[in-house]
Amino acid sequence: MDNIYNNLDTIKAFIIKQINDYANINGISFPSKSLNDSVSFTRDDLDNLLKPKPKKIKFKPKKKLKLKVKSKPKANDYNKFIEMCNAHNLPYFQFFDENNWCGPAIKVNDSVYDITIDYFDTIDTKTVSGTDFYIIHPKNNLDDTIVYPKINLDSCKLENSSLMINGSDDEESIYNKDTEDEIVELDEWMHQETKYLIDSETNIVYSYQTELPIGKKIDEFTLTFY
Repeated sequence: MDNIYNNLDTIKAFIIKQINDYANINGISFPSKSLNDSVSFTRDDLDNLLKPKPKKIKFKPKKKLKLKVKSKPKANDYNKFIEMCNAHNLPYFQFFDENNWCGPAIKVNDSVYDITIDYFDTIDTKTVSGTDFYIIHPKNNLDDTIVYPKINLDSCKLENSSLMINGSDDEESIYNKDTEDEIVELDEWMHQETKYLIDSETNIVYSYQTELPIGKKIDEFTLTFY
């Protein structure tokens, strides 16, 4: 670059010659020394000529991203109940009661009931008592969308070997299945979208899950609970 700056006069003379040659070809004449006096060529002019012009960069605005935060499903009592069951390795099953309640439940021995019920202190629960057993389930009635594991339903019954009605004044008592006494055959009966067991001869109605007597069928549309 320094060599160029040292030859400014040479560059100026070259430019003036180019102008004169173009003028002579096109019949144009300039006064003597007029171009030499008019043409100004300094180091700043050279810097401006050699200085690269800045490139214009077009920026394309980025598209605005719409962020949508996934909301976690609210945990209801059924889900909380299942979480506690899984946390304490308690097998659960689907339970129906005589009041059309349907949802998850567990069966525990009476010896561990006090310990087990404390696991569910964050939700309202209901306890159904049987012989040496308890059925524990959420008290609130919600839509039951839980996928239940396959279990032996016989292990969830409140009575192990006997379905005798304690203190019953009726003659239609159910006796021990393991004896040679009378065995009552029960049929399935649907009433208001709930499945029950029924003695067709006496119309005594039993819980489908626990096989405990819960009431009596009056007619096809009426069930009276004890």
